[in-house]
Amino acid sequence: MPQQPSSATTSETTTKTPPSRIPIRSTRLATLTPVNYRLLNNPAARGPREWQHHVPDTSLGDSGNLTIDEVPDFAFLAHDHEEPTSVAEALASDVWRKSMEAELDQLKRLGTFEVVDLPPDRAPIKSKWVWRVKRDGNGKFLKAKSRLVAKGFTQQPGVDYSETFAPVVRMDSLRLLLALAAAYKLKIHVVDIVGAYLNSTLQEEIYLAQPPGLGDGTKRVWRLLKTIYGLKQSGREWNKLLDSLFKSLGYVRLVSDQCIYIRGTGESTVVIAVHVDDMTILALTDKLMQQVKHEISQRFGITDLGEANQIVGLHITRKPNGDIKLSQESYLSKIIQKMGLDNANPVHTPMDINVRLQKHDAEDPVNLQLRHEYQVAIGMLMWAAIATRPHIAFAIQHLSQFSQHPAHEHFTAVKRVFRYLKGTIDIGLNYSGTAFDREKIFRVFSDADWGNSPDDRRSISGYVCVASGGPVTWSSKKQPTVALSSMEAEYMALCHATREIIWLRSLVNELGLLANQPTDLITDNQSAIKSTDNPVFHARSKHIDIRHHFVRERIISNEIQIYHCVSVDNKADILTKPLARPTHDAKMESLGMAPNLRGSVGRT
Repeated sequence: MPQQPSSATTSETTTKTPPSRIPIRSTRLATLTPVNYRLLNNPAARGPREWQHHVPDTSLGDSGNLTIDEVPDFAFLAHDHEEPTSVAEALASDVWRKSMEAELDQLKRLGTFEVVDLPPDRAPIKSKWVWRVKRDGNGKFLKAKSRLVAKGFTQQPGVDYSETFAPVVRMDSLRLLLALAAAYKLKIHVVDIVGAYLNSTLQEEIYLAQPPGLGDGTKRVWRLLKTIYGLKQSGREWNKLLDSLFKSLGYVRLVSDQCIYIRGTGESTVVIAVHVDDMTILALTDKLMQQVKHEISQRFGITDLGEANQIVGLHITRKPNGDIKLSQESYLSKIIQKMGLDNANPVHTPMDINVRLQKHDAEDPVNLQLRHEYQVAIGMLMWAAIATRPHIAFAIQHLSQFSQHPAHEHFTAVKRVFRYLKGTIDIGLNYSGTAFDREKIFRVFSDADWGNSPDDRRSISGYVCVASGGPVTWSSKKQPTVALSSMEAEYMALCHATREIIWLRSLVNELGLLANQPTDLITDNQSAIKSTDNPVFHARSKHIDIRHHFVRERIISNEIQIYHCVSVDNKADILTKPLARPTHDAKMESLGMAPNLRGSVGRT
């Protein structure tokens, strides 16, 4: 990493409230998880119907053709900046029709397929259109994007594909890179690869039905030559192709994160983080940045998005001094609206300290509608907790336990989290170069709440890693076994944090920031510290699973050093239990996330 900082610029984008649409419930929402957060990442305020697939193949005939004369009047879009829900609706709009035709032109230009007669012993995979309005981090319209995808769920394993796994950059890694960018005043730019998957060669013999609405009028099919979107192996083949390109350009792929590449040393260092077809590039100078973009553009078509104001849906604000703020205002506004809580009164804390939730009897009947809505709400909140909101991680971890059999009191607690986010919607993670420790790189705080769960008496482990003054990784997790003392619970929490430290040290070492000093691991329990350094409490610790004792080995190898702090200074306290407002606000301030509650009604 370079040692000399340089100036950075900031760009501000005006927030515009997008038009609303009438919500239509969809049972597909019950499967919402953090993995498919990208489905939520469109700031247009629309209803849950966006996850439904409204492309009825039977309405298009065998050839998949539909002329503009056949489009019913009701199909015309009220606004071209909204996403269509059917082929008929899309073809009724000049904007979306041109977008679909542009997609077909790109497929032809890249040699993605050849039109052939279907062999008698083969069945084609059907295709469908997917439409997305691309917007910036503040919800401003960028472009209408149409994509033709294969219905890969109909592929047969062992025949149409074998391996499918493809990595993306870890969110923890991305936040650490942003913290380092703030510390070293690195420039951050984003590049999008045009039709990324269409660049990699398909190894298997696969036939695809012609696109709905824009076929050639025959029963012929496409013999795929490239990995079109939707195929199970497409992501893997694209990742392999991209990896070969970067290696040919002299980049080294990190072992600790397979989607981060680094080249050069000192002021010539370039770091690239890959999330499917989006590349986040970190470099010290504009000249170096342009060189990197030119090298990539020589092989693939790119869209140069310039200085980053959005990464994987997260809004980035760069201050004149190089400090960085990472937030999710647009996403949070959208999910609050989806919950119908636009006009709800905010609260000061995510959980009520006076409410103790428990599981219901498994024999009680399940309210399926309530369970569906509860799981949807938890899924939406989970992405916020994973990305930029460590202070709600405990609440989501706790409330997720009731997802299979929620009651109304559980749903009320979930709504409270949304109300809390409504009042603190503009806060985010803040990284400052002045807060960066060049010797230690990062520090980790660990905490445990003994016997927190009233249902099984298991304790909660929590840790937060802080770099450049802001959280970069965090966790709130129920312990796998019952701890018999607070010392035992804190000891297991230290083990949980140590595993994260080992990975983080590996990551910073590969980035050229060799941490010669042991990493500070800070806890508020003296007995747990003594157990790691000098196991004198044999009677109280002899039963602890041997895997938790590896923290002692890491101390001996000088990788970590454990320090004590008083409870009020433990930043991880917010990850293990609900807190009263004064304590909650103090913890938020210690994490560089001081809340500025808007429209509150004075409740805790």
